[in-house]
Amino acid sequence: MKELWRETWEADPPVNSHIIDDPTALVPGFNLPRCEWCLLNRFRSATARCAASLYQWGYTDNPLCICQDTQSMSHIINDCPVNKFEGGLSALHTASDSTREWLAKFTAYAKEERPPQYLNKPPRPTQPRTLSGTGKGR
Repeated sequence: MKELWRETWEADPPVNSHIIDDPTALVPGFNLPRCEWCLLNRFRSATARCAASLYQWGYTDNPLCICQDTQSMSHIINDCPVNKFEGGLSALHTASDSTREWLAKFTAYAKEERPPQYLNKPPRPTQPRTLSGTGKGR
């Protein structure tokens, strides 16, 4: 079974597969809390609710990061002067203590439903939710 998985992986490698040495082995961070584990894997797979994705999916009118560049998962990790992770994706993949601290910031903001481009901004005041476009509460 492992050999079949390895052959499938090599025949059609996923995004960022270069960070995985053995696709049949557990990757670093497997023991992280679920929220951080999921976020780490979203960065590994370059798939998450960043501004560029939300824009592409029609959920926002703005694909820009707080630094005014297009906010992709790669941008957040590698290029953003506000939020980048030193060492990029390869370093993030190791699930080191610094990775865990950095991910914890994102998960804390995710619980407040704040997009990652505002990671270094103070929390916004809580406002009652409204039904989409009606201005009326739930």
